Amino acid sequence: TDLNATAGGLINVDTDIDTVTAAAGTSIDLTEDDAVELVLLATTNGDVDVDTLTGGIVATDVTAGGTGNVELNDAAVGSIVLTDVSTNNGNITAVTTDGDITATLVVAGTDGDVSLTAVGTTANGDILVATITAEDDNVILAADGAINDSDAGKITATDLNATAGGLINVCLLYTSPSPR
Repeated sequence: TDLNATAGGLINVDTDIDTVTAAAGTSIDLTEDDAVELVLLATTNGDVDVDTLTGGIVATDVTAGGTGNVELNDAAVGSIVLTDVSTNNGNITAVTTDGDITATLVVAGTDGDVSLTAVGTTANGDILVATITAEDDNVILAADGAINDSDAGKITATDLNATAGGLINVCLLYTSPSPR
């Protein structure tokens, strides 16, 4: 199912969705009972807010333009996979209540922070990092399990706050804050 919105406002989606493209000022609010696969989900100047009740989230080419934020929440057993998720000037937040998070490419724009939380009740609650960028801003990682980077993984941020119940193994590229 594809959805193209050409006017501002809020898009509430309660069905299986493959592609959503929204115009300036449009926010996308998606609630799904099952697993969600997001492909080419974009706003020009609005938020992307996705909540699943089971099954997890796979986000590929998800962009919040302008000051929009990306918020992904999985409320039950399910993992979150972030592949090319970005904001222009907003925050990126992903929370799984009982699963793992894989962050392949996550870039928060100008004033955006990245916050990933993986809780493990029946799952490990691990976070695997390839590339996370929040230049001049914060990256917050919280895992009940381990936090690991891939072989080429790196985190670019001014501040990194990582807490885990297991091993923490990440590479940080520190960026000094720019004058504001």
